[in-house]
Amino acid sequence: MAKQARIEAGKEKGKLGKIERRILYELDRDASQTLGEIGKKIRKSPQYVQYWITKFLDEGYIKGFTAVIDYKRLGYSYYTTYFSLRAMPPEKEEKFYDFLKNERSVTILYRSYGAWDVIVGMLAKDPLEVYETLSKIKEKFGDYIGNLAIETHVGSNYYGRNHLSEEMELKEIPVTGGKVARVEIDEKDTKILSVLKENARASTIELAEEAKLTPDIVRYRMKKLKENKILLRSTMLPNYGIYPFLFYRLMLKLRNLTLEKEKAMISFFAGKPNIFRLNKEFGSYDMTVDFEGEDKAQLRDIINEMKAKFYDLIVDFDSLQIWKVERSSYFVSV
Repeated sequence: MAKQARIEAGKEKGKLGKIERRILYELDRDASQTLGEIGKKIRKSPQYVQYWITKFLDEGYIKGFTAVIDYKRLGYSYYTTYFSLRAMPPEKEEKFYDFLKNERSVTILYRSYGAWDVIVGMLAKDPLEVYETLSKIKEKFGDYIGNLAIETHVGSNYYGRNHLSEEMELKEIPVTGGKVARVEIDEKDTKILSVLKENARASTIELAEEAKLTPDIVRYRMKKLKENKILLRSTMLPNYGIYPFLFYRLMLKLRNLTLEKEKAMISFFAGKPNIFRLNKEFGSYDMTVDFEGEDKAQLRDIINEMKAKFYDLIVDFDSLQIWKVERSSYFVSV
């Protein structure tokens, strides 16, 4: 009962003040910032910032911090599979999610309401790897799987959670997309990235201990990973249900999409503070848009404005609410 009370209280926007929301904003933009760097921006002491970061973690507003890694430069492609599930016994459902969480290639695992029940994101160097993983899923849980749709991710713009700040910053941070030069990494780089995907606020000393490397090697390798645009940034991971905003995804099917019209549509979404990410896809959907809002009414307003402005481009669209994030990272498990 106490946990449920915290969840309900966490849904109230008023529980977090302007300064606390700004700390979340800074953690979203770059979670690797020092306490002093964040404190300087919000005009508070490092101790104040530390207090709130600890509170966010202890009370479950956020689950942790992950590094944003351009996996395309490492030779991976990203595939999204949407599943609808038939009714299954609760114990079987948990085995389904446990199976997915233990799959090395699964980096995104969302539970959702709406058009689909589950979103699974996989990194693979060859489509055959995705096929083999899906075959294993069907073999074990095929009786409980209804429909599924598979998308190939071809580009992403990250706008940030501007709704957390009063100052909207229209800065695009590409995650993947376009033609990029592949960069070879070795075991030491892999160890560092593996630690950062689980804890992007790890200090150099902590990284060295976890990766079993010296601090000097970690500093040098981190510098090269950033210079080669493999390590793009780091961000927080909201814990939806306690975090005081809801997570929605719009999936768009488009037609007659010229480069000029696509640019106009992307610009439209980029100008909305509650939209924090836009993905270009190849498959059943052409574009997906990730949105955080206080309630579904905000999403409805965006949909109505979108339909009025781009009625000639939209064939159809689906929407869903992601209610639980089981896994969210940009690098495979090693």
